[in-house]
Amino acid sequence: MLAVGVRAEPDLDTVLGALPERALVVGLVGIANHDNMGGLFRNAAAFGADAVLLDDGCCDPLYRKAIRVSVGAALTMSFARAGDAAGMAARLAADGFSVVALSPRARSTFPTCSRRRARRCCSAPRGLDCQIR
Repeated sequence: MLAVGVRAEPDLDTVLGALPERALVVGLVGIANHDNMGGLFRNAAAFGADAVLLDDGCCDPLYRKAIRVSVGAALTMSFARAGDAAGMAARLAADGFSVVALSPRARSTFPTCSRRRARRCCSAPRGLDCQIR
């Protein structure tokens, strides 16, 4: 199958401005593998995330392999580039998000983080230890 389309990625302000009062955003940092990117988009959609933010080091979620692995979620989920990880976290905090980060070397467990979920929350799957700010 062959298709032609116009690629239009909304900017960060547009994506954050369109979010509901209670929102869940997934922030991705340094995801370089298209299979992983597709899987993360698929999971974000399955868990009801409102948007996905990508740092500058992330691969393209609209690459054919990422779209296939995401089962089309990369085409339906709202997403935007958000600069580097620190800038993304700062911007989300300024917009009233509670930033919860997950890392393989975390010092606390996820149930500890999830007890106090704020009305706006950003889950970042890697990069920072699990903490609530």
